[in-house]
Amino acid sequence: HLVLFLKEHGIEKYNDVCAAYVDKMNKVLSEDFRVYLEALESLKLDIGVSTDVIGYDANVVDLIPRGREQLRNHRFMFSLGERSNILKEIDQPGLVPCISEANSLKYPYEVIFRSLQKLLMDTASSEYIFIKAFFRDESMFYRVFEGPVAVIDENMKLTLANSHDAICLMLMICITKKHQEYELCFLW
Repeated sequence: HLVLFLKEHGIEKYNDVCAAYVDKMNKVLSEDFRVYLEALESLKLDIGVSTDVIGYDANVVDLIPRGREQLRNHRFMFSLGERSNILKEIDQPGLVPCISEANSLKYPYEVIFRSLQKLLMDTASSEYIFIKAFFRDESMFYRVFEGPVAVIDENMKLTLANSHDAICLMLMICITKKHQEYELCFLW
């Protein structure tokens, strides 16, 4: 009621409050997603590199051998196997990086992607409900999430540009589709 009173009797102050809220939440959520993404990156299991796929330029020779590269299990890279279980676990909670690190767990990127999408959906849903109920101005929602979406978009561009795991890319598409279907169930 206070916000509505402010909107009716002090539109300048109301606009200042809205602008301050958008600015603060944009910064907080952007930083939270950036930190979460950095933590998830440390959990990533590298499955494929450019030399594992067709089209690798064999004329380019690395002068310094990469001693830290491990022998890769190519069967895992080119087969679905147990990786399809991610689609059955679509509504499970996201990863908690500190717990995974403490247990020395590594995950294929599709697990990290599902966790990131889950966090984004949960955060966006709760923020949308709050903004609509408190400010009654849905346009604020889009301004609040400009920063977090930009952080995620930048991360996705870097990750996808360096991805050589076709199974992961297909699973990411399926995860996105499943999340869309999951969210649509709640809209009806």
